[in-house]
Amino acid sequence: ALTHAIEAYAARSSHPLAKALAICAVQSIAEALPKVVGNGGDIAARLTMATAAYKAGLAFSNSGLGLVHAISHQIGARYSLAHGIANGILLPYVMRFNALVCQHEYAAIAHMLGVTRAGMTEREQCMAS
Repeated sequence: ALTHAIEAYAARSSHPLAKALAICAVQSIAEALPKVVGNGGDIAARLTMATAAYKAGLAFSNSGLGLVHAISHQIGARYSLAHGIANGILLPYVMRFNALVCQHEYAAIAHMLGVTRAGMTEREQCMAS
């Protein structure tokens, strides 16, 4: 779900509606994912994750996806790798590759994830995402 939201937010064809849905999804995932991983029985956090995944799906349905998915579908099919696993493995590499053209978007995602601090340049924020 996080990969879907990030790719939807940074897609070349993204627009305000898709970005708003992606922002909501990223923020919800940042809040709920650590809780779900720490306690799979936390039903409220699981509902938040499910809702975030739905919003990420709405976001990418409106904006399209990117290189992570272009690669992961091929690798997943070839090596019988689950879609989420392939996406999770590829996301940091694709984000680094795209950083020069998506710096502003990735810096915003870093803010959404809560991984920025005062004094960071936009480039540093981008790389923190």
